[in-house]
Amino acid sequence: MGHHNNNSHKKYHETLLEYENWDQHYSLIKSYFPDDQQVEKALTIIKKHHDQPRYHFQGNYINHPVRVARILLEEFNIKDKTTILIALLHDLIEWSDYDISKIKKEFGEEIDMGVKTLTWDQKGEWVDFVDRIINSGHKNLIKIKIADKLDNNRGVLMTDNIDEIRKARQKTIDIMQPVIKKYYPAVWPKFTEVLNKLETKCLVIIFNSIRDIPYRIPLSLNEPDQCCTGKCQLLKQKLTQAGYQVRYRVCTFSWNSLDLPPSILNIPNRDLATHVYLEILLKHIWVTLDPSWDAGLKDIFPINEWDGFSNTELAVPLTQIFYPAKSAEIMRRYNDQAILKDLKINRQFYQAFNEYLEKERKNNK
Repeated sequence: MGHHNNNSHKKYHETLLEYENWDQHYSLIKSYFPDDQQVEKALTIIKKHHDQPRYHFQGNYINHPVRVARILLEEFNIKDKTTILIALLHDLIEWSDYDISKIKKEFGEEIDMGVKTLTWDQKGEWVDFVDRIINSGHKNLIKIKIADKLDNNRGVLMTDNIDEIRKARQKTIDIMQPVIKKYYPAVWPKFTEVLNKLETKCLVIIFNSIRDIPYRIPLSLNEPDQCCTGKCQLLKQKLTQAGYQVRYRVCTFSWNSLDLPPSILNIPNRDLATHVYLEILLKHIWVTLDPSWDAGLKDIFPINEWDGFSNTELAVPLTQIFYPAKSAEIMRRYNDQAILKDLKINRQFYQAFNEYLEKERKNNK
């Protein structure tokens, strides 16, 4: 058996380039089985018959089965050839055009049965499929499925499909978590790490989706509210629906504190204004979220790039900040009457400000 230094490949799954590096994965598998003809044959079959884009994932399917084998070898310390061959071939029936009748002839009955057991026919419940694997009598089949799920979760991290991220995370928590903790608890920390990253990515996608709504102060009750208030209302709704505790914070600022053209600032307006942002409770800490300025305004305002756990910067230099209870009271008073009263004083100023922002966005295209 070949020897391999695990330390040099710890982070291959953190970048798409390395995650999709067939040559690196192939060389690693070969380093464990340098002269084995069956392993070489399995790798050749994968390269030929799995050469297709992955459904719901980034990259090519050829890399998935070799990564599953790599997880077993490097991270689960499972090195017997039968298990690795089953892992390499585990998706041939479901996701390739390979003649499955050849598996038994080419690799033997045990590997043929292992691949068939790991194939979901899409007809029953996924939880029943997992139970069938557990009850198969082959102790390592469930570990192949666990490695398969770990690689799938890492693959989902490479996408921006929030529905797939949520589905992968929930399936892991609801179905795989009890299985992993019962049959292979030593690897659960790897899943915890990925689950945390999936949660963080969901939060970032939600935040960015609201942040990049073009900021615009409504000039009538018929226009959508895309200023700080309206964007925070939308973000709060989405985050609350996702199960998070979120609250409004309101502060005051001076329009003159923003670096605006004199032609705008000279328009009569009420200089002292209110600004709305959010706080989200993460790990028992209230974290500041301000989605106000959209990416098209990057040349004139600081655009928040949220990492999913730290405070973002406030969009304006505040002069006073209200406690959460007072902020909630101010938001309850935010109604049509208050909007019309504000527009009576500031409408011309807001219109000029909106036009300035739109001009900046066009300049950035």
